[in-house]
Amino acid sequence: MFANDPGDESFEETLRSMASELGRYIERSIDNVDVDEIASSFGVDPSSAREWVEHAGGWLSGHTESLGEEFARRVTGPSAGKK
Repeated sequence: MFANDPGDESFEETLRSMASELGRYIERSIDNVDVDEIASSFGVDPSSAREWVEHAGGWLSGHTESLGEEFARRVTGPSAGKK
């Protein structure tokens, strides 16, 4: 679609790829959080805080997996897939 696109990906494929990378970035970021330190600074049980972070990370991952597809659908409109 773009002249400088060496992979010749469509706009929709590019959006999906970006959303996938965002999901991976979020997962890596969550893995690098020191939950115990944050929990203790707020006076929260570290195991409860870890459980909450794991659930929140799962929720974010689940939503970013479909983000690229949803965004591509909204940008291209409902008739993009019809010929």
